[in-house]
Amino acid sequence: MPERKRRRGRMDGRNGTKKHETIKGIVAGLDIISPKLEEVISKLQPSGLLKGVRHLFSWEEREDWFTRDDVGVGLDILGKHNIPYDLQASPEHLKYIRDICPKHPNTKFMIDHIAVPPLNTDRMELWTRDMADVAKIPNVYCKVSGIISGLTPDTWKTVDFQPIIDHVLSIFGPDRCIYGSDWPVFGMAEASYDEYFALMQKLVSKLNDDDSRKFFRENAIKFYNIDV
Repeated sequence: MPERKRRRGRMDGRNGTKKHETIKGIVAGLDIISPKLEEVISKLQPSGLLKGVRHLFSWEEREDWFTRDDVGVGLDILGKHNIPYDLQASPEHLKYIRDICPKHPNTKFMIDHIAVPPLNTDRMELWTRDMADVAKIPNVYCKVSGIISGLTPDTWKTVDFQPIIDHVLSIFGPDRCIYGSDWPVFGMAEASYDEYFALMQKLVSKLNDDDSRKFFRENAIKFYNIDV
Protein backbone atom coordinates (compact mmCIF):
# COMPACT_ATOMS: atom_id res chain seq x y z
CA MET A 1 0.00 0.00 0.00
CA PRO A 2 2.76 2.57 0.74
CA GLU A 3 4.15 1.94 -2.74
CA ARG A 4 0.76 2.67 -4.32
CA LYS A 5 0.53 5.94 -2.39
CA ARG A 6 4.00 6.92 -3.49
CA ARG A 7 3.13 6.32 -7.12
CA ARG A 8 -0.03 8.36 -6.77
CA GLY A 9 2.07 11.22 -5.47
CA ARG A 10 4.21 11.09 -8.59
CA MET A 11 1.15 11.19 -10.80
CA ASP A 12 -0.27 14.28 -9.14
CA GLY A 13 3.03 16.09 -9.50
CA ARG A 14 4.06 16.45 -5.85
CA ASN A 15 7.13 14.27 -6.36
CA GLY A 16 7.61 13.09 -9.91
CA THR A 17 7.86 16.38 -11.78
CA LYS A 18 10.28 17.72 -9.19
CA LYS A 19 12.54 14.68 -8.99
CA HIS A 20 12.38 13.62 -12.61
CA GLU A 21 11.83 16.64 -14.82
CA THR A 22 12.46 14.57 -17.96
CA ILE A 23 9.12 12.82 -17.37
CA LYS A 24 6.66 14.78 -19.47
CA GLY A 25 3.68 12.47 -19.21
CA ILE A 26 2.28 9.09 -18.25
CA VAL A 27 0.15 6.66 -20.23
CA ALA A 28 -1.66 5.15 -17.28
CA GLY A 29 -3.29 1.79 -16.69
CA LEU A 30 -6.75 3.04 -15.77
CA ASP A 31 -9.80 0.77 -15.69
CA ILE A 32 -12.00 2.26 -18.40
CA ILE A 33 -15.00 0.11 -17.45
CA SER A 34 -14.98 1.40 -13.88
CA PRO A 35 -18.05 3.46 -12.90
CA LYS A 36 -15.59 5.81 -11.20
CA LEU A 37 -13.51 6.44 -14.35
CA GLU A 38 -14.57 10.07 -14.68
CA GLU A 39 -13.90 10.68 -11.00
CA VAL A 40 -10.40 9.20 -11.31
CA ILE A 41 -9.67 11.30 -14.38
CA SER A 42 -10.79 14.46 -12.60
CA LYS A 43 -8.28 13.74 -9.83
CA LEU A 44 -5.38 12.95 -12.15
CA GLN A 45 -5.76 15.46 -14.96
CA PRO A 46 -4.85 18.58 -12.95
CA SER A 47 -1.29 17.23 -12.57
CA GLY A 48 -0.76 17.64 -16.30
CA LEU A 49 0.93 14.24 -16.41
CA LEU A 50 -1.98 12.07 -17.56
CA LYS A 51 -1.39 11.87 -21.31
CA GLY A 52 -3.16 8.62 -22.18
CA VAL A 53 -4.58 5.31 -20.99
CA ARG A 54 -3.33 1.85 -21.91
CA HIS A 55 -4.70 -1.65 -21.47
CA LEU A 56 -3.29 -5.03 -22.43
CA PHE A 57 -5.92 -6.94 -24.36
CA SER A 58 -4.15 -10.19 -23.52
CA TRP A 59 -5.21 -9.77 -19.90
CA GLU A 60 -8.81 -10.37 -20.87
CA GLU A 61 -10.34 -13.84 -21.16
CA ARG A 62 -12.63 -12.71 -23.97
CA GLU A 63 -10.91 -12.05 -27.28
CA ASP A 64 -13.74 -9.65 -28.16
CA TRP A 65 -13.42 -7.66 -24.90
CA PHE A 66 -13.10 -4.46 -26.91
CA THR A 67 -16.68 -4.84 -28.17
CA ARG A 68 -18.29 -4.66 -24.71
CA ASP A 69 -20.82 -1.89 -24.15
CA ASP A 70 -19.12 -0.70 -20.96
CA VAL A 71 -15.83 -0.45 -22.84
CA GLY A 72 -17.57 1.82 -25.33
CA VAL A 73 -18.82 4.03 -22.51
CA GLY A 74 -15.27 4.34 -21.18
CA LEU A 75 -13.87 5.15 -24.61
CA ASP A 76 -16.34 8.00 -24.97
CA ILE A 77 -15.37 9.34 -21.55
CA LEU A 78 -11.72 9.36 -22.62
CA GLY A 79 -12.65 11.22 -25.78
CA LYS A 80 -14.64 13.75 -23.77
CA HIS A 81 -11.51 14.55 -21.77
CA ASN A 82 -9.17 14.43 -24.79
CA ILE A 83 -7.30 11.41 -23.40
CA PRO A 84 -5.93 9.00 -26.05
CA TYR A 85 -6.26 5.25 -25.68
CA ASP A 86 -3.33 2.93 -26.37
CA LEU A 87 -4.35 -0.42 -27.85
CA GLN A 88 -1.91 -3.08 -26.66
CA ALA A 89 -3.36 -5.59 -29.06
CA SER A 90 -2.34 -8.67 -31.03
CA PRO A 91 -3.25 -9.59 -34.62
CA GLU A 92 -6.42 -11.39 -33.56
CA HIS A 93 -7.76 -8.15 -32.07
CA LEU A 94 -7.43 -6.06 -35.21
CA LYS A 95 -10.85 -7.02 -36.54
CA TYR A 96 -12.45 -5.66 -33.37
CA ILE A 97 -10.41 -2.48 -33.54
CA ARG A 98 -11.55 -2.04 -37.14
CA ASP A 99 -15.21 -2.36 -36.12
CA ILE A 100 -15.22 -0.40 -32.85
CA CYS A 101 -12.92 2.62 -33.32
CA PRO A 102 -15.09 4.29 -35.99
CA LYS A 103 -17.91 4.37 -33.42
CA HIS A 104 -15.82 6.67 -31.21
CA PRO A 105 -14.62 9.43 -33.55
CA ASN A 106 -13.82 11.82 -30.69
CA THR A 107 -11.31 9.43 -29.13
CA LYS A 108 -7.78 9.03 -30.45
CA PHE A 109 -6.36 5.50 -30.56
CA MET A 110 -2.80 4.23 -30.75
CA ILE A 111 -1.94 0.69 -31.85
CA ASP A 112 1.11 -0.28 -29.81
CA HIS A 113 3.94 -2.44 -31.15
CA ILE A 114 2.38 -2.53 -34.65
CA ALA A 115 -0.09 -5.07 -33.20
CA VAL A 116 2.80 -7.55 -32.84
CA PRO A 117 3.11 -8.84 -36.42
CA PRO A 118 3.35 -12.66 -36.47
CA LEU A 119 6.78 -12.91 -38.08
CA ASN A 120 7.55 -15.94 -40.21
CA THR A 121 4.07 -17.45 -39.89
CA ASP A 122 1.21 -18.06 -42.28
CA ARG A 123 -0.75 -15.33 -40.47
CA MET A 124 1.34 -12.46 -41.83
CA GLU A 125 -0.95 -11.99 -44.82
CA LEU A 126 -3.95 -11.58 -42.51
CA TRP A 127 -2.04 -9.08 -40.32
CA THR A 128 -1.08 -7.11 -43.43
CA ARG A 129 -4.69 -6.93 -44.61
CA ASP A 130 -6.24 -6.16 -41.21
CA MET A 131 -3.71 -3.43 -40.49
CA ALA A 132 -4.53 -1.83 -43.83
CA ASP A 133 -8.23 -1.86 -42.89
CA VAL A 134 -7.53 -0.30 -39.50
CA ALA A 135 -5.34 2.38 -41.08
CA LYS A 136 -8.38 3.68 -42.96
CA ILE A 137 -9.80 4.95 -39.65
CA PRO A 138 -8.53 8.54 -39.31
CA ASN A 139 -8.45 8.62 -35.50
CA VAL A 140 -6.23 5.51 -35.23
CA TYR A 141 -2.45 5.89 -35.13
CA CYS A 142 0.38 3.36 -35.04
CA LYS A 143 3.30 3.17 -32.62
CA VAL A 144 6.25 1.57 -34.36
CA SER A 145 7.73 -0.06 -31.31
CA GLY A 146 8.78 -3.33 -29.75
CA ILE A 147 9.82 -4.94 -33.02
CA ILE A 148 12.61 -6.94 -31.40
CA SER A 149 10.90 -7.61 -28.08
CA GLY A 150 10.27 -11.31 -27.65
CA LEU A 151 13.00 -12.30 -30.08
CA THR A 152 16.16 -14.06 -29.01
CA PRO A 153 19.56 -12.35 -29.05
CA ASP A 154 20.74 -14.50 -31.95
CA THR A 155 17.69 -13.92 -34.16
CA TRP A 156 16.64 -10.26 -34.10
CA LYS A 157 19.70 -9.14 -36.04
CA THR A 158 18.85 -11.53 -38.86
CA VAL A 159 15.16 -10.65 -39.27
CA ASP A 160 14.19 -8.46 -42.21
CA PHE A 161 11.86 -5.90 -40.63
CA GLN A 162 11.86 -3.61 -43.67
CA PRO A 163 8.67 -4.94 -45.33
CA ILE A 164 6.77 -4.52 -42.06
CA ILE A 165 7.93 -0.95 -41.52
CA ASP A 166 7.36 -0.03 -45.16
CA HIS A 167 3.83 -1.41 -44.99
CA VAL A 168 2.94 0.52 -41.83
CA LEU A 169 4.38 3.77 -43.15
CA SER A 170 2.53 3.38 -46.44
CA ILE A 171 -0.91 2.71 -44.93
CA PHE A 172 -0.83 5.11 -41.97
CA GLY A 173 1.37 7.73 -43.57
CA PRO A 174 4.10 9.77 -41.88
CA ASP A 175 1.55 11.83 -39.92
CA ARG A 176 0.08 8.87 -38.01
CA CYS A 177 3.18 6.79 -37.24
CA ILE A 178 5.07 7.34 -34.01
CA TYR A 179 8.42 5.98 -32.86
CA GLY A 180 8.51 3.93 -29.69
CA SER A 181 11.16 1.66 -28.22
CA ASP A 182 9.48 -0.70 -25.73
CA TRP A 183 12.44 0.04 -23.47
CA PRO A 184 13.50 -1.73 -21.29
CA VAL A 185 11.61 -4.84 -22.45
CA PHE A 186 13.70 -5.23 -25.58
CA GLY A 187 16.67 -5.76 -23.28
CA MET A 188 15.60 -9.40 -23.10
CA ALA A 189 16.89 -9.65 -26.67
CA GLU A 190 20.22 -8.37 -25.32
CA ALA A 191 20.04 -5.21 -27.37
CA SER A 192 21.18 -1.82 -26.17
CA TYR A 193 19.10 1.30 -26.71
CA ASP A 194 21.71 2.61 -29.15
CA GLU A 195 21.43 -0.59 -31.19
CA TYR A 196 17.65 -0.41 -31.27
CA PHE A 197 17.58 3.26 -32.20
CA ALA A 198 20.13 2.72 -34.96
CA LEU A 199 17.97 -0.10 -36.34
CA MET A 200 14.89 2.14 -36.38
CA GLN A 201 16.78 4.97 -38.06
CA LYS A 202 17.86 2.58 -40.79
CA LEU A 203 14.35 1.17 -41.27
CA VAL A 204 12.79 4.62 -41.75
CA SER A 205 15.70 6.14 -43.67
CA LYS A 206 13.45 6.63 -46.71
CA LEU A 207 11.58 9.40 -44.89
CA ASN A 208 12.54 12.96 -45.75
CA ASP A 209 13.78 15.24 -42.96
CA ASP A 210 10.35 16.70 -42.16
CA ASP A 211 8.65 13.30 -42.00
CA SER A 212 11.51 11.84 -39.97
CA ARG A 213 11.09 14.65 -37.44
CA LYS A 214 7.37 13.86 -37.26
CA PHE A 215 8.04 10.16 -36.77
CA PHE A 216 10.64 10.51 -34.03
CA ARG A 217 9.24 13.58 -32.23
CA GLU A 218 6.44 15.80 -33.48
CA ASN A 219 3.67 13.21 -33.92
CA ALA A 220 4.07 11.98 -30.34
CA ILE A 221 3.99 15.54 -28.98
CA LYS A 222 0.78 16.23 -30.87
CA PHE A 223 -0.94 12.90 -30.17
CA TYR A 224 -0.28 12.88 -26.42
CA ASN A 225 -0.54 16.67 -25.95
CA ILE A 226 2.94 16.84 -24.45
CA ASP A 227 4.33 20.14 -23.23
CA VAL A 228 7.99 20.39 -24.26
